[in-house]
Amino acid sequence: MNLSLSLKTKRAQALVDEIDSTNGKLNMLSIGGEVIVSLPFAIPCAYAVEDGVITFNPITEQMALLSLEVSRAEIVSDTDGVIATLSVTDADGNGDIKLSRTMFFAGDLFKMTNWTVSEL
Repeated sequence: MNLSLSLKTKRAQALVDEIDSTNGKLNMLSIGGEVIVSLPFAIPCAYAVEDGVITFNPITEQMALLSLEVSRAEIVSDTDGVIATLSVTDADGNGDIKLSRTMFFAGDLFKMTNWTVSEL
């Protein structure tokens, strides 16, 4: 299915609205589903939604809780209900989120700046 750009943008805006209305956070997870780090979104979480692309505001850095490799992420509400699931890879991969490194150790600082997600 191919969606129009207008519809992709509306769906992306709906995601932003849900994150903001539920005080969402970005949980970085291991392959086993353990939360390595939980990053509360700024409100508003995004400063632009254009052409199906969300440009997020920076997220305040948080400390990694566990020493594991990040394999996926979940955007969750303040009650931990899953809003969206995203793949995570290193910078050379094709994940929804590309990180400079995917292995983190307990106590490492983790932050997200200048990042986007595209509505497919």
